[in-house]
Amino acid sequence: MSASTSGTGLYDHNVNIGEAFKYALYYLQSKNASYKNIMDSGLALTDRYHGSVCGRFDADEHLTGKQPTRGMELCGISEMSYSMEELFEGFGNVAIADRAEHLVLNCFAGTNTGDMWSHQYDQQANQVLVNNASRPWNLNNSTSNEFGLQPNWPCCLCNVHQTWPRYLERMWMATQDNGLIASLYGPCQVTAQAAGDSDSVTITENTEYPFDGTMGFKIIASKTDSFPLYFRIPTWEQNASILSPAGTAAPAAGTVYKISRTWHSGDSITLTFPMAIRTEFRWNNSISVMRGPLWYALKIGETWKQLANNNQGFQRLGDRSDHGMERRLEN
Repeated sequence: MSASTSGTGLYDHNVNIGEAFKYALYYLQSKNASYKNIMDSGLALTDRYHGSVCGRFDADEHLTGKQPTRGMELCGISEMSYSMEELFEGFGNVAIADRAEHLVLNCFAGTNTGDMWSHQYDQQANQVLVNNASRPWNLNNSTSNEFGLQPNWPCCLCNVHQTWPRYLERMWMATQDNGLIASLYGPCQVTAQAAGDSDSVTITENTEYPFDGTMGFKIIASKTDSFPLYFRIPTWEQNASILSPAGTAAPAAGTVYKISRTWHSGDSITLTFPMAIRTEFRWNNSISVMRGPLWYALKIGETWKQLANNNQGFQRLGDRSDHGMERRLEN
C-alpha cells in the first residue's frame, strides 16, 4: 500500500479499505485461507504503513502515511468499526473486538459534537486547531476539518447515524452452543433465548465503562436453566478478575472466558478490569497514553466560532441552514 494523490480509486480510498476487511468473512463459506488472511495480513500492512492512534489508519480520502497531522474520514471510521464487529462475530478474535471499541469510543465519538448535530469530515490524531483552512490532504477541501452538518461532502451526514446502532446491537451475541457472549462492554440490557429452548433470559449490565473498569451483570430468567456465558477479556487487560456463583477467576488477557453452569434468576456476575495506564510510541518518537479502551488527550482551553454558511453547491439536498464551526484550543 502506498499513499496516492492521483485518485487511484478503490485500492487506497479509506472507506473502501474499511469495508474490504469484511472480505475475510468469505472464508466461512469458501474455506479459502487467502480470504481469512485478509483479517491479519491486511490489518498488519495497514497499521505498518498508515496506522495511527485508536486503531485507525491515516487516509484523508486516500492513504497518506503515518503523520499525526493527516486525517481520516468519518465514513472510514464508521465502516472500519463495522467490519471489526462483523469479523469478531465470524472468527472470535479478541483483538478485532478491541479495535472496534477503540474506533467507536475514541475516533467516532471524537469526530462528532456531543449532541451529534455536527461532525468533522476528517479528524486528526494531533488536533489542536479545527478551522476552515487549507491542509495538505488528498482531494478534500478546506472545510474538511471544521464541525458542521455536512462539511466537505454530505456522505458522512448520510453515514453518521449507523455507527452507534451497529455497535450497540453487537454488544451481545449468541453462540453456537446456545449461550451468550458479552462482546462489547457498556451499560445495556439484553433479552435473548438461551439453553436451546424458547424461554428467554434478560441480562442487565450496570457499568460506567469505558471510564470505569467494573461491570456488574444481573440475570433474570423465567426458570432455572443451564447455558454458557462468555466474556471477552481485552488484550490490553493483564489483571482481569471475575466473580460469579461459579467462583472467582483471573481470566487471561486476549481470551474469551466461559462460565457454563445452571443459572438462577437473580444470579449476578462482577467483571473487573483495573485498567492500568499504558503508553505506546508513535510518529517521530511521540507517545500515546491509554487507559482501558480510551486514548488520553490534554485538557486545554478552547473557544468556538460560528462560521458563515457554505453550501458548496449541494442545493439538491434542501436548504442547508447550518453553519460550520471552528474550534480553537488555547494554552
